[in-house]
Amino acid sequence: MRERGFRFFGGLVELGRDKTIAEIISRLKTARGNEGAVKVEGTWGAFARLLAAYISKELNRPILYICPHIDDSDKAVDDLHTFGAEAVEPLAAWEGEEDLADATDEIRAERLKLVSRMSYKYHGHPGRDTGWKPVILPTSVQALCQPIPKPKLIEQSSLRLRINKEMPPEEVAGWLVENGFERVDRIDLPGQFARRGGIVDIYAPVSLGKVLSGGPSLSMESAEAVRVEFFGDRIESIREVNLDTQRSSRQLKGINIISAMCGATSGERELFVNILPKGAIIILEEPAEIEEVANVFLERSEKAERLYSWADIYKVLDKFTQLRICRFATWRFFLAKSSWVATALIGQRCVNMLPPCCMVSAIGWIPNRNFCLFCEALMQAN
Repeated sequence: MRERGFRFFGGLVELGRDKTIAEIISRLKTARGNEGAVKVEGTWGAFARLLAAYISKELNRPILYICPHIDDSDKAVDDLHTFGAEAVEPLAAWEGEEDLADATDEIRAERLKLVSRMSYKYHGHPGRDTGWKPVILPTSVQALCQPIPKPKLIEQSSLRLRINKEMPPEEVAGWLVENGFERVDRIDLPGQFARRGGIVDIYAPVSLGKVLSGGPSLSMESAEAVRVEFFGDRIESIREVNLDTQRSSRQLKGINIISAMCGATSGERELFVNILPKGAIIILEEPAEIEEVANVFLERSEKAERLYSWADIYKVLDKFTQLRICRFATWRFFLAKSSWVATALIGQRCVNMLPPCCMVSAIGWIPNRNFCLFCEALMQAN
């Protein structure tokens, strides 16, 4: 395997040189869904996130990184950035019940953005690059229990604005109200709109298909403020809006405003794992705790019928290559060459990494240089 150094905190941790890490990479390359997971036990601290970032760089495949708790997912985002992951796109979660559909809901907007990006990157849109991207998707199990809108409905249910299109301003304002936008005198937050006669300002939390005047089509945008001017019932111009000055600027040919109501009914919902590309890798940080938290989350929910159970989620996860990472291992001891040797008692794909700064050998515990460098770099950073 080609050796690669991994740089963070100004130091160098040569994960590619470690035999245990090389074995993990080798097994992930050959592992297939339904053939058993690659299991790693005895990790410590943020090493699981460091390993995820290294796997992303080495295998160049999308990774869904599942944490037991929402706070764990937030910390994973920070750690992955720290360890040099190039593309980290978290799937957010509501901490309690899903809020009512509202265009000003930041969690809903973030989830819509991610679903749209995933659809554009990986699902065969003509003329778009659908090759592998080394993206890591950190998320909590609660976020997976909560449904997403079906990707094809996001664009279909959008408000399509185009220059010279016949569409009365009353129709545009009516659509915005029906789809959770808040009417205000002056827009300053995503999910708001303002109307003054034949002028409608819209601050869209998510937009698709923005087409520049005389320029290229931009497939995906985050929050976008635009001013739509009408001549009678015809759209005369669409321009970007500077929120500080409230003045319009760059001319657009068209833009699609995404509906916050998309996915509100059961027939419009989808499990997030179902939109992952086939070659994605699933990393479960503390899988036993993930299952326990998912079960408790559903038990405490007042609308459990709107959520996916852990059984629903795992049935789909089982189709992907999996890496299960645990802090603690179940140990057995046996006599080898007159010395007691500790080994993990798990399936055929288990990789032993306990204790955190040592590896097991036939003559006892010996320090592992890569783990020591990892610990030293963390201490220097603090």
